[in-house]
This record gives sequence, C-alpha cells and structure tokens, in this order.
Amino acid sequence: MSTICYVDRVLNNVLNNMEDKKTIFYDVSGRDDEIYMQHFKSDGFVQDWLHFHVKYELTLVLCGSSEIISEGRVYACQKPHFRLHKPFSFHTANAHKGTTYDCYVFYFTEAALSSLIRKADLRRLFRDDISIIELDGDTLECARALAEITLLQTCDGMRKIVLSGMLTLAEDRLEQNGRLSSTSQPLGYLSDVLTYINEHFSEKITSAELARKYYVSEQKLNMDFKRLLGDTLHHYHMTVRISQCAMLIARGMPPLAASVECGFVDECHFSKTFKSRIGLTPYQFSKQVASQIEYNGDYDEKDTKI
Repeated sequence: MSTICYVDRVLNNVLNNMEDKKTIFYDVSGRDDEIYMQHFKSDGFVQDWLHFHVKYELTLVLCGSSEIISEGRVYACQKPHFRLHKPFSFHTANAHKGTTYDCYVFYFTEAALSSLIRKADLRRLFRDDISIIELDGDTLECARALAEITLLQTCDGMRKIVLSGMLTLAEDRLEQNGRLSSTSQPLGYLSDVLTYINEHFSEKITSAELARKYYVSEQKLNMDFKRLLGDTLHHYHMTVRISQCAMLIARGMPPLAASVECGFVDECHFSKTFKSRIGLTPYQFSKQVASQIEYNGDYDEKDTKI
C-alpha cells in the first residue's frame, strides 16, 4: 500500500471519529540522518488538532496526567511512560491542567541510527501505531538519567547514545510485559552507574572502579553497559565530559578553561576528543556556538510544543 493511500485511509478513519477536531499535516523538518529533540515542561495544555510525523517519535513522560488520542481511540496516562508513535500515525494529546507535565520528545529515522553499534529493530518496536509503556523503578530512573543529559543540547552524537539507551529500555519493558520475545535481563544497578558518571564526569572513572563500587565483575559491567547504550563505558564518559565542555564554552568560558573545568589535563587530547564528538575544534565551536547548540523547537500557533 502506498504512503498516500495509507494517510488517506487514516485521515478518513480519524475524521469519522473526531469531527470536532482540526486536522493538519505536520512534520519535524531537517535531515534524515539527524535526531531532533525537545524538552517540554508545562502546567497542562490542550491540542485541538491531529497531526502526524514522517519520522519515528519517542516521547518520555516523567510526570503529569495526560490523554492521548490515536486512530480514534483515547489512552489515559497518569504514570511515567514511554510513548511510541509510528510514522504517519495521526495523534493528538492533552495534559491536565494543575499538574506539571514534563516530557522529552525525540524525532528520528532509521538513517539517524545507522552508525550505532547497538541498533534497535525499529519496525518491530514500532509495530503498532501507538505504544504506551509505563515506567517505574530502575527503568524509570535510568530513563530520567539519560534524558537529563540531553539538556546540554550539544551534538547529534550524544543524542544518538541517549536515544539508543531509551529504545533499549523500551524494548526491555515490552519484553518483560510479553509483547516482544524476551532476550534481556533486568537493568538493576545500571541506573546508578549512569547517575554516578553524570555527577562525576570531571573525575577519572574506570570500569574496574565502578565494578567494585556496584559489586559486579568488570566483564559484566562492560557487557551490560554496551547492551544498554550501544557504546563503551569509556566512550560514554568522554562524551558526557565533552558535552559539558561544549555547554561551558557556549556560555562564554574560554575553551582551555572549560577543558580544565571538565577534567582534561592535555590540551591536544582535549582538542582531538572534542572534534571527534562535536565535529569542530573547540575554537571553531566557540565561534559558531549558536548554530551548533540551538534547537529551534516546533510550535503551533498557540506556542504549545507538540
């Protein structure tokens, strides 16, 4: 079935069920090989339109009560959750007034994840038009730790690592619920490992040290970490460190001072590592910082992020 026929079919189904709703064709612009994200926090909102994206959408809702309408059905969500929308699936959302609604939204294509070592099976994971995956315990805390990294908003490489972790968490929870064939183990200590790295990024951190700290073998730690993020612990640590450097530079700190602040002791190593993560040298980045870190979110006419 062609894309146009599919969209027409969906549009007719939705309009038959929701005659009072406006319908718009909406998409996140930009290159297919990049990941676009938003952090949205409000005290509630109402969307009176339907929209779709040609990209995959993963939304992490950390708090807030909401209702999602997709394919003529209403989904009430009062707990933290992942929300997955398949490309070309019409949907809209309302967040109840009076409570804080806090969410992170990622838009991406298969091309954007092509360079990852650990690739999610997107067609399998996004099998349904919408999937709502409730989160709690270690899974919720791990998702929260990953999401907070994106507030630095520095480079696509960092977003790829974070999104890979989010997709792995979603797969794990679906497998635990019996909706996908199970091939993984519970997360356990990994949320604490992520939090520790995020809080101590400027210090020297080794897998041996963390293994002792969390009472696991170094081999298990490295295997679990790579399974979750599709990246080695050392590379992840360096990426968090570089992301923090980029944020400091963006706020006006000289590159060399930022490198010292973030734990680098060798200027040559810092410059080489920075360029490998960001794509620019620290000094090039300091001159072009606005275009490198600014994300122009998509807004509707009421200034409500979608």
